[in-house]
Amino acid sequence: MRYMRHAKGALTVVAATAACHALMSAGYAWARDTAAASGDTIFSGAFEFLLTTAASWALMPLLLWVGMRVMGETGNAVLVLVGGLV
Repeated sequence: MRYMRHAKGALTVVAATAACHALMSAGYAWARDTAAASGDTIFSGAFEFLLTTAASWALMPLLLWVGMRVMGETGNAVLVLVGGLV
């Protein structure tokens, strides 16, 4: 039943991508609003941008791993590494 493992992986990737997209959309909007509120001075919104980027980089592998563990799959190192890098 290898196809079920692939289907679970695809479902997990879709859910993790949607969660990271929502996080990044909100975070980058926050960074743009902060930059606009400060008059677009140099590095305004940089902290918010970096925080959002770091959170999304940390969240994707974590969501991939947790999602596959919730669905009962083990040995997900390749999915987590490749999915986190992509």
